[in-house]
Amino acid sequence: VWKEILPVLAEHQPVVAYNSDFDKRMVKQTCEAFGLEVPSLKWECAMHLVADYRQSAVGRPKSREDRNDIASKYPICKLTDFVREMSLPVVDAHDALGDVKMTLAVLKAMTGNQSEAEKLLSVDKGMQR
Repeated sequence: VWKEILPVLAEHQPVVAYNSDFDKRMVKQTCEAFGLEVPSLKWECAMHLVADYRQSAVGRPKSREDRNDIASKYPICKLTDFVREMSLPVVDAHDALGDVKMTLAVLKAMTGNQSEAEKLLSVDKGMQR
């Protein structure tokens, strides 16, 4: 499977992941475990985009104290916490496809596409966590 996935990742960059450091490490470890060349990929961390988005809601800090106060109020957060913060349903958390859908949904919501985000996560109530 990885021999098929790696070229797709290389072709569609940047690779966006909620916690890109984790995903980079997993791709590297998996490639090494299967004797595959580790691809050189450009990554974008959605978790940091979320942190920037949350901080922008309160404006630019004017001083070091303001910056520390904002950072304490709007730190990097878990994907599921931000999904709830954006009034979206948590769906299949910690499942690869579920996390991808939630990441895409919060990016859509952050850009004003709340209805698209909601559609992306619409599932039977029994599947929500």
